[in-house]
Amino acid sequence: MKNLLLLTLLLCNTAFAYSSNVINGYAVAMLDHRMVEENIQAKRKTDKDYNGYCFSKVYLFGKLFHEKPKVKIGNSQGHIIKEQLIIKNGIAIGKEYIFQHMTVTKGYLELSYSGKVLDTKVFVK
Repeated sequence: MKNLLLLTLLLCNTAFAYSSNVINGYAVAMLDHRMVEENIQAKRKTDKDYNGYCFSKVYLFGKLFHEKPKVKIGNSQGHIIKEQLIIKNGIAIGKEYIFQHMTVTKGYLELSYSGKVLDTKVFVK
């Protein structure tokens, strides 16, 4: 009986030890095919047209584990090309991701993590 109780506690602790705790996520910038950056933090609509091939930069804050964020622009699914830690006072507080989008026409930029939508405010032309 003791062994069963200890085994159950051990399994519960390891299951919760590997969970993610994302506090927030933001779409920060759009980059064109020449990597020229446009800040989209306080915008509802992009200034440039990003038809075809572009990149998006997003920040996620919190404790991230194995799961990766997903970014869509309209019907175009983004693919992670760069991932970098965000460090403040020697402590990792989040990650910066750059996504590559191949077939962008137009639509809202949607950032999601673990099925939860974190940011959808910017319309990409």
